[in-house]
Amino acid sequence: IPQISTNKPPNKAAASVVDEDTTMKPAKDAEKSKSKRRPWGKSTWRNRKKPPSKTSKEEIAMPSDQQSISQKTAPSTTTTNHSDRPNQITGTKHFHCYLLRSLHPDHPLKSYIGFCTYPPRRLRQHNGILKNGGAHRTKRSGRPWTFVTIIHGFNDKITALQFEWAWQNVHKSKSFREAVGCDKLAKKMRKRLGLKARLEELRILLRECLPFCLYSLVVYFPEEKYRDVFCRLVLEARERKRNEK
Repeated sequence: IPQISTNKPPNKAAASVVDEDTTMKPAKDAEKSKSKRRPWGKSTWRNRKKPPSKTSKEEIAMPSDQQSISQKTAPSTTTTNHSDRPNQITGTKHFHCYLLRSLHPDHPLKSYIGFCTYPPRRLRQHNGILKNGGAHRTKRSGRPWTFVTIIHGFNDKITALQFEWAWQNVHKSKSFREAVGCDKLAKKMRKRLGLKARLEELRILLRECLPFCLYSLVVYFPEEKYRDVFCRLVLEARERKRNEK
């Protein structure tokens, strides 16, 4: 007698589903592992988001009326640019032009015209007290040096450098040549030596040359004798103009 088996035959559709599940599991696991990985750069402290600031217990317990009073009395913390702050915080620079003379007995007529933001430090650089800085012309010969005059009151660095260049190159400066009225005279003035010639050039720049005559500049003389020389040159120029009229 043939034996009849009670077990049902295997379902082909169920078997195929089981096979698909077993084949899809490793793919899903790989996708999960990839999603868990941190993208490049997010682990650094700069990219981490800061948690929101928690309010203190005192602020929570404070009534609404007291909060409005505290907001009125609290100082404002608006951010401003450095240009709006006072000079003590920003440390704004002052721009100067100066005239030096040599104290060396072998170079009594030697002088130098320059630009700086802090005259005492610049003088130490010219004299070799400070190693860094100082012009090449003042290093070769003429040490020690001292100030004859200092001009300050320039609005910015560009105007101060323009004044320095015009004073150093009076024979090339167009405004100086126009004020003198003759190119040959400007070249002769440049060839002259001594402090009186440099102070005469300074007088023309300050009184007759545009745009320098429009600036409110201040001329400082550490020694009175050079101040007297400059004032004498100004008075002589005024008398000459009166005689011409």
